[in-house]
Amino acid sequence: MNGEEPELRRALEGRSGRASPEFRAHLMSALSAGRPVASSTPRLALAGAMILAVAVVGVLVMARQGGRIAPLPGAASRPRIVVTPAPSGCAFCPIQMPTYAELSAPSDNVVWVLVQGEYLARSTDRGAHWERRPLPAWSGQAPPLEISFIDDHQGWLLAVGDQVGACSSQSFALAHTTDAGATWTQLDVKGISELQCKEGISFTDSERGFISAWDENHSPAIYRTTDGGRTWAASQPLPDAPGFTTRGNDVVLLPGGVRAFGPTLLVRVFGQGTVDAHEYVYRSTDGGVTWSYR
Repeated sequence: MNGEEPELRRALEGRSGRASPEFRAHLMSALSAGRPVASSTPRLALAGAMILAVAVVGVLVMARQGGRIAPLPGAASRPRIVVTPAPSGCAFCPIQMPTYAELSAPSDNVVWVLVQGEYLARSTDRGAHWERRPLPAWSGQAPPLEISFIDDHQGWLLAVGDQVGACSSQSFALAHTTDAGATWTQLDVKGISELQCKEGISFTDSERGFISAWDENHSPAIYRTTDGGRTWAASQPLPDAPGFTTRGNDVVLLPGGVRAFGPTLLVRVFGQGTVDAHEYVYRSTDGGVTWSYR
């Protein structure tokens, strides 16, 4: 570990990731005080939003039809997002705030937050006010979700299914919005294998994005796209850092989200499974084809 790594880690964490306890407290205070953007509603609420039913690759595909849950036809075909009417019930439903939040902050003023994988909110004034934005709705229990936004209206959502074995495979779906979540389009993704678990989605602009893939027995890789998420290619496996050896059985490297600093890409990597936890910063100067320990 060299003296520059703490600064690099702070830079990597500065734009997105898990919210700090201070931010979560501020967010909960703002929401409970009723400060949604462009709304006089006294509490953050869901108001007549369209609900989207999203199907995950390799998982039972379901959709809301006429007030009941039914399988979508053509299970062998690629799943799609179905827009359905909002359910009947309260027009303004208060949100019970959990304690976990994931951030995506594409600029100094714009901040997106995904709360407990259930609520999506946007601020365009550095967190002073928050507006609830629609998320896709899922039949049964919602899958784990991650977000990445590049501005106040365009973003991507990664949904993953249950992992098989030691992350030997995992189904996934990728959705895209250009209208701040009012509508979501599920992308027909090509190039990402269902082998390994997926996480750490990060888009640096409207075309270029990254998703990390790992399992408990092999070196991880980072998928990259240059067409907005439709086609992907895997990087070469990330090499072990000095003093760390991938041995399987949980002794593996876990990469996070990629951050772009001009032509240089950086990713924070956690070494899991050793007595003393290790953290590393990896760098790519060829667009994410290869990665090396910083």
